[in-house]
Amino acid sequence: MSTINMFYTYGLIISGILPVLAYLALPKSGKEQVSTLIVAWFATRVLADTVAHVVYQYLQLNVYPVFHVSICIEFTLLILYFVKLKGWNRHPLGWILACMPLSIFLMEISFVNSIYNLEEISITAYFLVIALLFLTLIMHPSRLDKKQLVIILIFFLYHAFFVVFGVFHTELRANLDLFKLIYPYFWTANSAFNVFFTYYFWTFRKLEKGSIQKAT
Repeated sequence: MSTINMFYTYGLIISGILPVLAYLALPKSGKEQVSTLIVAWFATRVLADTVAHVVYQYLQLNVYPVFHVSICIEFTLLILYFVKLKGWNRHPLGWILACMPLSIFLMEISFVNSIYNLEEISITAYFLVIALLFLTLIMHPSRLDKKQLVIILIFFLYHAFFVVFGVFHTELRANLDLFKLIYPYFWTANSAFNVFFTYYFWTFRKLEKGSIQKAT
């Protein structure tokens, strides 16, 4: 592995685990500071990146199954987060949305691509659907508290930005020179996203400590 590839790979893994560690550092006050669905989403991403690195670098195996499964799980977690915020836990629309990621995953690996090929449909659907769903939440901000609104806004911007990556994913993978040119921008966006949430979760820790001190 070249030095630049190592930098991208380990940089992504390290920045990806930071938000999870920041969440784990939160004082256990008994109240939910951050939805566990969001934390599970961050954990799923960093776990997928780590497993994919091991599978590719040390086992010399195809990594696409890892990303197919990871996208399905990430998609499902954010759908469940949306359903939770909308209060649709028992609503038919909530059930339909919750089944969407798995349905797309099964359709793609059964009829469109093998699980050993690029997850072009799943990744495009994932970024596009989450961006649209979170946009509907932003359009009604009064239903959300400040912490939720910040999370939703940043997640919307992130997924809206990566819709382009999803739509042109196949073309970028086919053109190695173009991929090398474009990838640093996507890597930077990913890393900045992770660092922002690391800082954001850390601010919850400070606020919680401050409230505990005032109470005592």
